[in-house]
Amino acid sequence: MDFDQMAIGDLRKELRKQFPSLRGMFAATADKETCVRLLRKELTPRQAFEDWSTKNAGKFTQEVAAEHAEDGAQPPEGVMPLGEVKEDGVASPDPGAKVEAAVERMSKIAIACGDHDLVSAIMELAGSRHEAIRLSAELEALKKVGYVAQPKVVVEESGQSTFMGLPIPIIMMEGSGHAADKIPDPDPCYSYSMWRAVRTCGSIRFDQTPVDVLKALLADLRILMVGAPGTGKTSLFTQIGAMTRWPVTRINGVRDLTLADFVGTYEAKGGETVWVDGPLTTAMRRGHLTIIDEVDHMPAECSSVLHAVLEPKGELTLISRGGERVAPNPNFRLMATANTAGFGDESGVHAAAKVQDSAFMSRWDAVFQLEYPEKDQERCFLMSSFGTPEKEASIITELAAITRDAAADGTLLYPMTLRHSISWAKMSPLLGFGTAFCVAVLNKIPKSDAAAVVELAQRVAGSDLAEFTVS
Repeated sequence: MDFDQMAIGDLRKELRKQFPSLRGMFAATADKETCVRLLRKELTPRQAFEDWSTKNAGKFTQEVAAEHAEDGAQPPEGVMPLGEVKEDGVASPDPGAKVEAAVERMSKIAIACGDHDLVSAIMELAGSRHEAIRLSAELEALKKVGYVAQPKVVVEESGQSTFMGLPIPIIMMEGSGHAADKIPDPDPCYSYSMWRAVRTCGSIRFDQTPVDVLKALLADLRILMVGAPGTGKTSLFTQIGAMTRWPVTRINGVRDLTLADFVGTYEAKGGETVWVDGPLTTAMRRGHLTIIDEVDHMPAECSSVLHAVLEPKGELTLISRGGERVAPNPNFRLMATANTAGFGDESGVHAAAKVQDSAFMSRWDAVFQLEYPEKDQERCFLMSSFGTPEKEASIITELAAITRDAAADGTLLYPMTLRHSISWAKMSPLLGFGTAFCVAVLNKIPKSDAAAVVELAQRVAGSDLAEFTVS
């Protein structure tokens, strides 16, 4: 379709058809540019809704509210008139008497999503009983398809900043120059609800949340994330850094990492030999969130340096620089990710992972074991973040879940990770569902697994196989 040539009314109708979660007030007021970008997949539903709620927070005046509240005013599309009897014989409640409760309920939903701009919009709309009821229904619908807004840093009247309900230090180091390029960009599609840390022992189940991680981080605990690829080990830390404006240093714990690359070395510059700090030393001096990726692949000479740093307020000793001791900046935090829990590779997939000695492992204050998201969570995430149709999202997540179970019992070597699911969903509008499946999933796994994955895909897709099978 040539969306640019379509009238705004037709665009809004197409919007309601393709994105059921964005019906009602949004679809009735979205401008042409927003409609076109959404339909072209240039904008995610989540981004569009957040932008709309922010822009319109102050536009719903008392005059508009009074107009909707007038006796005899027709309710908006999809909202039952006052006193109308439903099919089950139960009369609809009087919205005029329920506005206060509806606003309170809507506010709780918006606060749970972390969307404070939406809370303001709700309060603006409180003067209109029909709008209050409709907005409540829209928020409930969004919640069902997995809409979770990015939590935001809130500055209280006292000046204290909070994030996810916890007081945080005010970092804001852009002015110092050296830290500005270390602050990650927020990912508008990131969903904190996708992060899942679970440990089950017999009949006992232990669940942890991103708030638990943030608590440990703010308490200056050393944190280790363990889990399969694509479970969100690194992304949670980087998004916390992005939202709190906390500079982040990432270090790849590859097996060829040298001590000089890690902590620093002498280099010849301008005719003289000068000491140049490595990334760990720089992060300690400047107070960065420091993430060591794949710490279980790191050489022993580098991991042994961390023993002292992992201690509370632990210092780094630079042997090559005459034993200089580097005390950590108060804002310095150390965290690491690993595919194994320190006992080496138990699956055959991470052969480069080393067995870690107990002295090293015991120094990590908090260890979180990550799992893939629940199937329904992943499906809702693809629908709300990338606009993936429910039918396609269901096929993607069902196939992903089956491959993960097959990898767990040894039938497959490599499962579909969340990265595979996201790539498939993102490329599907561009390449078609079948070609996207091929380049995002099939071409990334060993040939020994490919035939089995295609067979599983046939079972999942059923009569819809032709939609993603490339001839």
